[in-house]
Amino acid sequence: MKSPSFVYVAGEEMRSQLYAGMIAVAHVINNRSKKGWHHGNQYMNVIAVNQFSSMSVPSDLQLNKYPLENDVEFGKLLENIQRSI
Repeated sequence: MKSPSFVYVAGEEMRSQLYAGMIAVAHVINNRSKKGWHHGNQYMNVIAVNQFSSMSVPSDLQLNKYPLENDVEFGKLLENIQRSI
């Protein structure tokens, strides 16, 4: 099962992009976990220092922003993440 942070960071990192960009970030996190980065823990891969700035860099403007309820592209990510990764 994917951690909620897995989907959240994909949306945060690619907030202004389309679904394809969000799913690409999801693949990066998944691939790193499969290769054993941070003990294969998806959450630890997400919050690792300077890996995904929207989660760990205080100066990143996306740090305290959340996906909007009406974000169509993020909605696609939520609907498709289980079968895409």
